Amino acid sequence: GAVLAPAALAIISVTFHEPKERAKQISKSANLSFQLVKAYKFNSGEDAYNLEQTLLKELRSKYEQPTTVFDGSTECFYDVNLVELINKIEETNYD
Repeated sequence: GAVLAPAALAIISVTFHEPKERAKQISKSANLSFQLVKAYKFNSGEDAYNLEQTLLKELRSKYEQPTTVFDGSTECFYDVNLVELINKIEETNYD
């Protein structure tokens, strides 16, 4: 999984590719410059997916999403507290 962010946008994403490559792919699609903030490796794809779905549900209830559609836009949120998000991920003990 990876946390990617330009200035005010954050994306939580599960990928089977290198996180930096995923950041480039999303940046190109969105015509923005996403930077990899933090990447995590999981022992199981199921663990990564389950955590992603839990985080996305919580983020959707707290943060606005862009109206422009691009690769990763459904996983994208404005003004996310990245410290809080990273702490929540690290509390899960999946990695």
